[in-house]
This record gives sequence, C-alpha cells and structure tokens, in this order.
Amino acid sequence: MELQPTRYMNDLPDGFASAIYDAPLAVRVEVDGRYLADAMVVLDRHDRVTLTQMMAGAESTIPLERRNEYEAVLRRGLTLGTCSGLDCRAGIVRSAFGLADSKLALFTDRGAADAAGATYLTPPARGSGGAVLSHGLSLVSDPGGGASSLNYDLSISSNLGSWTAYSDLQVIYEHYRSFGGFGGDQWRKYLNDAYLQREFHGYYARAGIFAPDNSTDQGNLAPLPYAGADTIAGFSIGSSDTLLRSDRHASMIPLTVNANRAGRVEIYKDGRMLATRVVQPGVTELPTEDLPNGIYTVEVRLYEGNQLVSSMPESIYKPTNWNGLSRWRFRVYGGRRFAPWDGAFDDTGRGDWAGGAQLGYLLTPRLRGGVTVSYQGDDTPVGLFVDYQFNDSARLYVNPYYSSRRGSGFEVQGTLRAGTASLAVTHRYAQVKYSRRVRTYDGSPLPVYTDISRYSSVVGSWQVNEHNRLSTSLRFDHVHAQHTIDLSFYRDLVTHGGTQIQAFVSLYDRPAAWSGHDIRQREHGVMIGLTGTFGRGSDQFNVSTGAGRTAAGLDRSVNLGYQHNFAHGAVQSIDVAGNYARGGSSATASARFSARHLSGDGYVQYATGSGDASLGLNLRSTTAIGGWAIGEAASDLGAARSAVVLDVGADGAALPAGLVARMSDGQFVTLHAGRNLVAVDPYRTAHLSFDQLDGKTGGVRFRPESMSVQLYPGGVVHRKLDAIRTITVVGRVVDANGRPRTGIRIVNHAGQAWPESDGVFTMEVSRQQPTIEIFDGGRDVCHVDLRHRIVRPDASGVAVLGDLTCR
Repeated sequence: MELQPTRYMNDLPDGFASAIYDAPLAVRVEVDGRYLADAMVVLDRHDRVTLTQMMAGAESTIPLERRNEYEAVLRRGLTLGTCSGLDCRAGIVRSAFGLADSKLALFTDRGAADAAGATYLTPPARGSGGAVLSHGLSLVSDPGGGASSLNYDLSISSNLGSWTAYSDLQVIYEHYRSFGGFGGDQWRKYLNDAYLQREFHGYYARAGIFAPDNSTDQGNLAPLPYAGADTIAGFSIGSSDTLLRSDRHASMIPLTVNANRAGRVEIYKDGRMLATRVVQPGVTELPTEDLPNGIYTVEVRLYEGNQLVSSMPESIYKPTNWNGLSRWRFRVYGGRRFAPWDGAFDDTGRGDWAGGAQLGYLLTPRLRGGVTVSYQGDDTPVGLFVDYQFNDSARLYVNPYYSSRRGSGFEVQGTLRAGTASLAVTHRYAQVKYSRRVRTYDGSPLPVYTDISRYSSVVGSWQVNEHNRLSTSLRFDHVHAQHTIDLSFYRDLVTHGGTQIQAFVSLYDRPAAWSGHDIRQREHGVMIGLTGTFGRGSDQFNVSTGAGRTAAGLDRSVNLGYQHNFAHGAVQSIDVAGNYARGGSSATASARFSARHLSGDGYVQYATGSGDASLGLNLRSTTAIGGWAIGEAASDLGAARSAVVLDVGADGAALPAGLVARMSDGQFVTLHAGRNLVAVDPYRTAHLSFDQLDGKTGGVRFRPESMSVQLYPGGVVHRKLDAIRTITVVGRVVDANGRPRTGIRIVNHAGQAWPESDGVFTMEVSRQQPTIEIFDGGRDVCHVDLRHRIVRPDASGVAVLGDLTCR
C-alpha cells in the first residue's frame, strides 16, 4: 500500500492510524531505486514526512555530498507526492511511502545518469585537504661489537583537491668501531618518492619522483627487468581498479540453468551454500555479482517443487585484480633518473633518460599474458609473462626477460592441488652482468663481471585428516651445489575450547655454515616438540629438543619459549625464549606495546658462547593534520591513509569506559575523552556509529549519533562528538482532565520521543539537564523539570515518572 496522500486514512482499521501517523516509523529510504539509508521518520496527518534519526547507510552507493543533501531535506520535512518548480529541493520530483514494505522512495531528475556510473565509486566532490604522516624509527645496537644503526622513515600522504601528494624519505645512520682505518660514522638519506597522483575511472595519472617498479599495476603486468629501486623524475599513466566496485562484478562466463517449472537454485562451494535464487521455466541467467572473487568450481542444485532435479558442477570466473570490464591492462612511464640525495644507482646513471611500456591482456578467463619494454640509459630490457590456469587444481606462471647489457633470466612457477594436498614448484634462473661505463687509469674499460644464479624450490603440504598434517620443503642452489630439505609431521593433541596443543617431528638436512672456505659443511638431524595456546590464545608456548650431526660431531639442543598476551594496557605481549646447544646458547626477551600515540616492539638477546649482546627497538606512530586540528595515534590506526580527527566531549560528567567508534566493515576504535584519531578508507563512504564496547548504548547518548565522511587519500577532517550521560525514563502525558495526550512531541537535550496512543512514552534524558519540552504541532506548550523524579531509578535503571500533566 502506498500512503499518499491521506485519502488512505479512512480505509485503515480503528486505532491503526494513530499507530502510523505522528509516531516513529522505521523505514528504508531509496533514491531512484538505490539504497540511501535505514532511518526513523515521523509521518504526520498532512502527508509530511520528517527524518528523526539515520540508523545505517554505509552500504549506500550514493555520493556522500548528495546523501547529506537528501538527509537535510528530510530533516526539514518533505511533503509526499509530486512536486514542481521551486518546491523540488535536491532535485526530488516525486516521493512516496509504502506501508507494506515500510519504504520511503524518492525520485529525482537525475536517476538515469546515476545508474550509468554505478560501476565505479564516485570520488568526493571536493577535497578536504590535510595530510597523514607515518613515522617509523628502528634502532639496532651491538654494544660488544661496537656497531649500531638507526633508521628513520617518514611517509606523507596529503590531499590537494582531487589529487594526492605522496612522499617517502629515509635517513640511515650507521656506526662501526674503527679498525685498520675502516669504520666510523656514516649517514645516508634517500628520497624514495615524491609525486602527485589522481585516480580516474579505470586508470591513474602520476607525476613527480618515483621508482617505476613500485607503480600500481594491479598484479597483471610483466615485472620490469632490472628496474631496481632507481627513481626517476617523470610521469606514469596506467590501469587502475582503485575506484572500481570490484566486489560487485559478475562472472566473465555466465552461470545459467534450464528449469522445466518454477523453482529455486542453490549454489554451493566446498559444501557451503553461497546463494539461493528463484528461477522461472526456461533458461535463466543467474546473478553472480555477490559471489566471491576468484576462479573456482561451484555446485548448482536445481529444485522444482522442493524436489532436487539436478546437481551440476559449474565454474565461476571472477579473476582477482582483473575487473572484467576491459581485457587490456597497461602502464607507460617516462622521465630522467633523478635522486636529490643518495640514490640506488651509481653517479654514472644520474640524468639518464628512462621510460617504458607494460601491456597485459586477458586472452581467456584462464589465460593472461603481457609484455614489458623499457629504456634505461643505453639499455632496453624486455620481459614477458604468461599465467595459465589449467583447471581448478593446476596453474602455471612463466616470466622470461632479456637485456643485451645486463643479462637474462626467467622464472617458472607451478601450483597443483589434489584434494587436501597441494604442491608448489618454483625455478628461477638469472644471469646478471655487472659493468660500469668508466675506464681505468690506463684508458682500458673495466671488465664485465657476470653473476649466474639458479634456484629451485618445492613446497608441499597434505592434510591427512582433521588432526594430522604433513609438510615438506626442498630448496636447491644449483650454482653453489647447496640444498635444504625439511620434512615435518604435525598432530593435534588437544583442541578444546581456547586450548590447542600440537606435537611435531621434523627431519632436516641443511647447510651448517656459509663461508668462502667450505660451503659444503652440512647438518642433518631430527627435532621433536610441542606448541600450543592456552585460554583463547592469551598464552602461547613452545618446547622442542633435537639432535643434529655435523662434521664436528653430534650436537644436541633444547628450545623453550613462552608468550603472554595482555587484553588491556599499553603492553600487548611479552615473549621469552631460551636455547641451549653445545655449539652455543642464547636467551631472548621481547615485547610489543601500543600506547595512545605510539606503538612498537623491542628485544634484547644474549649469546652465552661469545658473550655478545644485542638489542633492537622499533617505534611507529601516525600524525594527521587537517581541519585546523592535529591528531596522533599508533601506526596501526593510520594505515588507511585518510583519517578523522575526532574530539570527544562530555556534558560535565566523566565518560564511561569502553566507548567505541564502529566502522561499517566491523572494525572499531576505542575512544577516550579529548582528541582521537580514527582511520578510514579513502574514496569509499565511511559510516561511523558510536556505542560502548559491549554493544550497548544505555546510559550514554551521542550527538551526533552517527557521521559519514568520504575522503581522498591523505584527506583529514575534524569532527566533534558529545557523549551525554543519560537515564531512561517512562511516563505518560495527560491533559488537565487526566486524559492521555497524543500527537505531541517530547524533546530533551539527549533526544526526543512521540507518545503512543495511550500517552505513554519512553526516552532517554540527560542526567545533567533533565528538563523536557512538550510540543503540540509547532507550539511549545509545556516544560517539565525531572530532576527530582530521576533520583531513584528501579532495579533495571529505569526511572518511572508516572503521569505528567500538560494543560
């Protein structure tokens, strides 16, 4: 039933109209058929709908600016029906409310244009400005050896309109004890990148200083041969899926069924149902946008009249990082080698022109390939790649490359799966030529030195049954005639509740030493042990013992380790480990911590045999600047590259513990009084809601109750949140004759309520300002101070007010 206008009121049963009009209604709001939000609205008897609360809307594909525009219109009130002329605010030409499905539908003058661009995310209409700075500091010291190093890394993402500026700089200090004229202090500094980038639908544009091999290629282009970490000053344009709604693309080969009668289809993967669809007689193409990405086999079961008619295996082709809208992937770049400070290349390479083109093509859903051609000074390396998915169980990847001056090589990878067993084989061959274009003092060129490397590896695993697993690893260095073999068997002994204990036995044969004198020294032996967790992973332990034989004889060893994780406090975990062996023993203590503005880890290690001690420390933090505010947090909150600086205030009372901001993806950030930093993903609309860690909101009311932001990478906005301590009250509003008053609105600093048909209302009021105002239509008719009525709540924490007279 579509309510519009009030001509339906007379058709409603007695008493039903009072439950619909002038009472809160939970509705789904759609704009041109697209989801806007779930909301609470009030519909009056003049067909005017007013928004009172936005409850959810993070999944909406409508741009944030337009969502805010529609919300503002609804909060002011919107008359249902068709509008024309100046009355059509926000382009809304028609509105209707459906009682059967509780849906408020808005229709605008731009609905068709919106549907055409729904494949991609719509970037924010304007940039917010701001910058996100990620700091990293690492210290390693060997007091006994007189060596130490310090590494500081600073990454900056800054929003400049619709562009983002990225930069990364690194400063390294190294100190070595002076010996024989060598050693001393050494400073090195690198500008790894400093460029501007903008994302478009399907591609990106970049200009500045960057390393070409670090450019975004979505994993579908041939690697750049011999690119290294050389930076260039230039440009880059290439394919990009950053703005693509990659979670909503269909299988490249349609999934169809042919039904004789109306029925349903159930789609299973690995015995678990992914989706179910209703089908009609004839050939039906099933929607696959909501199925997981990847290339895999599903079982399609067709039911007609609740009877299983057929069960057929079908293939889903949704390759990761290949959006299906275009078979081509590309990237071109060009510029000159440039390093304002220290560089990865020698001085003879500075100023050389460099450029390249990379092209990838999806030949079939299972076969993709590409070619790379680059120009590096006086060299032109070429690379190819082919990636072929034979079937659900076998895959082959080949990447050959060639350079006339630098050498050649190839990489081959193959994977095979059979039931619960898997096998991965890799072989790499590289012939690298080292030479410089300078000449020696007598005028002759330096000789060309060629280094050849050839490695192979085989890694396999087999899940024998639910509690037993076998794994093996073989690695070969063909040039140095070295190999490593590991064979391990694992068995689950205890898997009960939060306690898991696993036993293992390992056989190994590996190099015992690596030196230029005798690289053939080997050790082979056996290791047995136990690993496990206690109490839902809060405590972990490992203990093992073994014996290995080398040229020096038999060497027995014992290893012990214990880790404890803390649920609260700055220290997250501590870990102690000890090792005893005839060849030398050691002890290690480490810890991880995370404070309000800083996180990191550190360790101390001592070797008894040599008496050497070493220590290391890693510190990380994030700073966000924007909206005339500065916020800081531990680095794990700043990985999203855009953020909200959130100031949390209280109404004169201390905040309760456990307040959180929840994101639409299920993640949450613990809030405290004062300034907070909440990281959000760029481009996508982030919807933040607020409650307590236990999921309850009783006792605290937030203003606003939720907020939505949409930012570019590096964008930072400043928002304020008031947390109001509240108490729930229940009462009834009556007139001078004791009759219930209906159609009124009750307002407090913490919220508002509409009484039921019997005049009874339930709401939360501020403990600091427990005064309510009663409105009839637009008139303020009563003020009631509840200060003395809320001092004695009942056992459930609710204050029963009784009758409140409003004349």
